[in-house]
Amino acid sequence: VANLQATADCLTSAGLTVAVYEEVEPARQATVGLKGPVRRGAAAGGKGIKERRLSQVLSAGSPTYLHDRCLSPHPIDYSAPRPYAALAKAADGYTLVHVFVDERTYHVHRRLSLPALRSLLAARPHAPPLLLGGSADAASSAASWLPAERRRLAVKSASRLAAAAVAHVAAE
Repeated sequence: VANLQATADCLTSAGLTVAVYEEVEPARQATVGLKGPVRRGAAAGGKGIKERRLSQVLSAGSPTYLHDRCLSPHPIDYSAPRPYAALAKAADGYTLVHVFVDERTYHVHRRLSLPALRSLLAARPHAPPLLLGGSADAASSAASWLPAERRRLAVKSASRLAAAAVAHVAAE
């Protein structure tokens, strides 16, 4: 599990999404024949087809792999993953959207001044990349202190930023 988490950290920090598949123990396959039950595949001691199922999808917003935790009687060492953040500038200030992948929610902060925007981004670190909406100069006054890893969204107005950010995160 330690190797898996280290590998997942490397891949998600590079902006990739990781699908984790786990091997599922197959149910015994038995059919009733004339002389009693007949076992086939892995249940008969031979090599059967191993069944694997999607266990979890990891991304920069949710990078922690929760191996074998769903039935564990022990407390889970789990911290909430960082949200994705989208930013756009409008005539009345900045709009900031935080998308919480695990909770399947988003919060919209409208009409933010530059100091308010800076304090919100500092108070809640976001998962890379920072998503930018609006015109090309939307974040020009804030560009010097914004993170270098950014991605432009194809949305012109701040009013449509939340929908574009959620669609982008869902597509990742």
